[in-house]
Parts: sequence; C-alpha cells; structure tokens
Amino acid sequence: RRPSEYFLENFWLSSAGHNWDPAVRFTEEVVGEDRLMFAVDYPYEDGKQQTHQAAGVTLRNPEKFYELNAKRVFKLT
Repeated sequence: RRPSEYFLENFWLSSAGHNWDPAVRFTEEVVGEDRLMFAVDYPYEDGKQQTHQAAGVTLRNPEKFYELNAKRVFKLT
C-alpha cells in the first residue's frame, strides 16, 4: 500500500492555523470532508477572529467540518 493510504486512514486534520478559504478547501480536496474539522490554535490565535474567518469558508458539507467530524473523532455521540 502507498503511504498516502495509511495517512488518509489514520490521520485527522484541522483548520487550526489556516482558517483561510483557499487553504481549507484545498485540504478538503486532498483528505476529503470526513477527515477535516474546524479548530483554533488557542492561545496563539484569537478564537473569535478565527471563527469569524472560518465562517467565510466554502465547503461541500459544513456540518461535518464544524460539528459532526469532531463528534465522531472524540466519540461525543
């Protein structure tokens, strides 16, 4: 198997540090909507500012990005 297959099966990525539309959309293209979730790198990033910036991100399934993927990863449901 290719290393990228292991990566895509075993890693989750967050938007911490890059809640910028082109970067988040590119990451979604590479890893898919099921492996990407919203995050803020507190205390190094301002949570309000990053949340506001992420609100402008255009995704295929925003509910997964903002809520469902985190619930699944952290077993909250």
